[in-house]
Amino acid sequence: MRADAGINQLEGVGVSEAPRGTLFHHYQSDENGLLQKVNLVIATGQNNLAMNPTVAQIARHSIHGSEIAEGMLNRI
Repeated sequence: MRADAGINQLEGVGVSEAPRGTLFHHYQSDENGLLQKVNLVIATGQNNLAMNPTVAQIARHSIHGSEIAEGMLNRI
């Protein structure tokens, strides 16, 4: 048995839930399957205002003095 995968649509939108929020994907392709346009809205961009106070609170709690170790920057 052989399946023939033809063209269904030249444009598609996907939405998926992730721990940081909802991810939106929008793709457009040509008849050969080559992507012509890609638009991704990542959750961090949507939740940035909500995430900033949390990062600042963790930094105030964890950083003391002017010397900040590289490992500390990665953890925050």
